Amino acid sequence: MISPPLDGDNRNWYGAQMHNIWFLQTLGKALTDAREGRLTVDWRDRLTTPYDNPEPAVVLAVEEIREMPLAAWEPGHAPDWRRALDAWYATGRVVLASRYSHRTQSTLKLVEMTARNLTHVLHPTQPLEEYLRTTVDKIDESSDSTLGKQYDGYVRDRDILRADYLSGLCAGGQDHDWIGWLRARVETWREKQVADAYRLRMSTSSFRTVKERLPEYWTNT
Repeated sequence: MISPPLDGDNRNWYGAQMHNIWFLQTLGKALTDAREGRLTVDWRDRLTTPYDNPEPAVVLAVEEIREMPLAAWEPGHAPDWRRALDAWYATGRVVLASRYSHRTQSTLKLVEMTARNLTHVLHPTQPLEEYLRTTVDKIDESSDSTLGKQYDGYVRDRDILRADYLSGLCAGGQDHDWIGWLRARVETWREKQVADAYRLRMSTSSFRTVKERLPEYWTNT
């Protein structure tokens, strides 16, 4: 299990933000290192705070990761590669979903505040229609764009994570057309430049070779 992000209220919103960012970022990096064979047995002991005098929320996030129960995706803690890979993917999905939820909640908070502010401009000195045109429309446009980018990024990262999982199954000896699956998913990405760049990456000779590998600490159990 991983710690759920803190919700926070208006008084400790900043602390909750810092906690969630560092918790998810630190755990996400550990998962990336685990899949690529770079995670050390003592990785938890090596965790450090980002600066000399960190926020208490950052210290708490790092300490919570240190105290998490040992997971099958960590070096030497799974009876076989399949359970390690499955645990890695399941935890990765939680991190992705939590990061997406955390980011969108911040944007949706602005959407709600913008709507609530309308009640404060209902007076004759500034017609509501004028306020909508000069102020609210710009905020709405920015929020809509941000929410769209956050959604697109989540879908893209979720697809890449799934491809890393399927390619891992292939590395373990199972037959999966993960390249075909990923190509089909890339076609649905709405960010054209990002999709084009990833197609180019997929066309390289090393792409499949690099992906279809499992860490030695998952296979030498």
